[in-house]
Amino acid sequence: MSETRNLDHLKVEQFGPCRFIGKSVYAPGQIWQIFDSFIFNSKWIFDALEVLTEYAVNGSHNFALKTWDKYNEQTKMMGYTVGRFMKADTPVPEGMDFFDFPAANVAKGLFRCLPTDDIGLMVMQAEKLVKNAVEQQAKYTVTTWNWIAEVYPVGYKENIITDADGKTFCGTYMSCEEK
Repeated sequence: MSETRNLDHLKVEQFGPCRFIGKSVYAPGQIWQIFDSFIFNSKWIFDALEVLTEYAVNGSHNFALKTWDKYNEQTKMMGYTVGRFMKADTPVPEGMDFFDFPAANVAKGLFRCLPTDDIGLMVMQAEKLVKNAVEQQAKYTVTTWNWIAEVYPVGYKENIITDADGKTFCGTYMSCEEK
């Protein structure tokens, strides 16, 4: 994928209130090998969430939520929660973690992609492109210290669900606020 590729969808919009439900792992700093392994081996998490489809907010996406809820200067723990955004009143399955989010502005940047694309690379590039695009305009600033969500297609990595054109979406959501 070219470094100069543009996002196919970029929008800042009101999002929530909602609840993010999934399973979390914490590690000091950004240890991508742990996080990559976690998203690649997360089918069991999404299988558990499938029974809650009436509560789904984004049925065509799976997410990895990056948070700093346990971060401090000593531990530098970053959270990585694989799951989905659900309606605010969604019951939390036993053993799952959750984060409640109030209504807020969210920047959503997505690439239209094929299952054969390097989706992990595209997700990383989307984060940079969205942050730069939001910061360049005058209305919003990103608040990535709150959270960032990586967007993956349902079925990633072995059995990606696509639309009639054989494509799907990947990218990023990130919290932002009006300047």
